[in-house]
Amino acid sequence: MGTPTGEPVPQAIDPASGFKVPLSNLQRQWDNQMVDYRFIDKRNPQDFVRGVKDDQTLPFARPETPDSFIAVPLLWEDGSFMFEEDGEIILSEGLVPFDTL
Repeated sequence: MGTPTGEPVPQAIDPASGFKVPLSNLQRQWDNQMVDYRFIDKRNPQDFVRGVKDDQTLPFARPETPDSFIAVPLLWEDGSFMFEEDGEIILSEGLVPFDTL
């Protein structure tokens, strides 16, 4: 390509299309890339949407109740048993099942 006077026209590769275009056709796009004016990408309107703060606090709330546990005795095969009382684990010695204490 050239001008009517025979001077060469500076060319550039358009990053949007990949074609060789005259340098004078390039314009700056929103992301600062120089692209051919025919291929300028418009900014998506969703890029300007901002989140809205969602306040999820309750107007009133009760305090959480303390955990309560139930001690369940476990009977082992050798006749010993184990249960937990006040955070302590109590173990008995081996008992014969159905035997009196």
